[in-house]
Amino acid sequence: MASTQINYTQGTPTDGIKYTLSMWVKRSNEGADSNYLASVWVDGSNHWCMRFITDQLDIYDNVSGSTTTEIKTTRKFRDPSAWYHIVYVYDSANVTAGDRQRLYVNGVEETIFDVDTNPSSSYASILNVSGRDLTFGARNSASYWDGCMSHINFCDGQAYAASDFGETDSTSGLWKIKATPSVTYGNNGFWLKMEDSSNLDLDSSGNSQSFTTTGNLTATKDNPSNNFSTWNPLVTSVGLDSPTFLNGNTFLQAASNTPKNYGVSSLAMPKTGKYFSEHKIVTNNDCIQFGICSSDDATASFQSNTPFSSTTYGMMYVCPEGKIEYNNSNEITGLTTAGNNDIVGLAIDMDNEKMYIYVNGALVNSGGTSFASKVTGDFVYMCTGDGTTSGNDSVYSNFGNGYFGTTAITSAGTNASNNGLFEYDVPSGFGALCTKQIDS
Repeated sequence: MASTQINYTQGTPTDGIKYTLSMWVKRSNEGADSNYLASVWVDGSNHWCMRFITDQLDIYDNVSGSTTTEIKTTRKFRDPSAWYHIVYVYDSANVTAGDRQRLYVNGVEETIFDVDTNPSSSYASILNVSGRDLTFGARNSASYWDGCMSHINFCDGQAYAASDFGETDSTSGLWKIKATPSVTYGNNGFWLKMEDSSNLDLDSSGNSQSFTTTGNLTATKDNPSNNFSTWNPLVTSVGLDSPTFLNGNTFLQAASNTPKNYGVSSLAMPKTGKYFSEHKIVTNNDCIQFGICSSDDATASFQSNTPFSSTTYGMMYVCPEGKIEYNNSNEITGLTTAGNNDIVGLAIDMDNEKMYIYVNGALVNSGGTSFASKVTGDFVYMCTGDGTTSGNDSVYSNFGNGYFGTTAITSAGTNASNNGLFEYDVPSGFGALCTKQIDS
């Protein structure tokens, strides 16, 4: 949602001292202080904001330059592979001062805070006031949210619990979306499912509220019910410049003169299943490579500044040389090469321990290349890197969202698994690296 925001101009509230805000979010940039989820901005001295700051969730009212209400978690939210369900309840009429604000994450109420400043009795928040814009994804048209959002519920005049919007799955035991929440929305309430790719700011509450969206709001297959992989910004080389991660961590660019390995998938592949991804080369300094590495040794690789292809725990397709390399030796040569604007497909068969490489939809290593007894460990990651520290390779990766950056694929290939949307046909039996494919 970078440089994108959704605005709703509020009417007369049902109750200015009571509301509930529920939303599902997936972070991209860990540590960034500009991660504003929502805000109501009057001016620099009067505003309400919900944000991540130094990885802590912070929600506050600022009135006449002073913070009148604030709740800031001690807990830190650093997992870029996870969807978080956040429910914030404001009820200043509650007779118990400590219950005038309540915060739930993934169904569990947070009770330990660095800051816990509760409002005075029946104190009206800046948020729910007629004529003021409630904005999602930014603060005052700046400090944009970098990540994903889904299923935003705002209930005016109601104090609900997390269980009104989510529930525990009886099979997996995981917290999940409640598909049909039984809640009252009030005059200013709304429900943005963000399921209709042609109308992402459609209100499904029954209130038919109107929203103004600015910027490039991009639909994604990644959602709380089916979590898709991205690149993982937490796993980068020790003591060296970190790569740049953008577009929900699907764009990756190595800094100049950086390490020879620089990215692994946020989701790991278990020892079973078949997984597919596509990677469009943006900048290639004659050294970029794609493949797999072992979870047991990935950390050692990032500390050693060694190409994945030169280790005993990574097998890589070296794009400009048209070969597959393992432990600094060629597994196969004479393959089709790949360069700028080419799309490299990775098909990883964990059942049979084989890796298949596609260039612009065409298989280049017929029969696949075995990594049995070579790339071992409890899990395997998809990864990318290069064979030199010079240059700054970059890539747009499609782990199944149907986009390279913010540009949609031109025509969807076939995909029998229905997990993911790709430019080219997905090999039979394979699907996106996502939770539904892992569980299938």
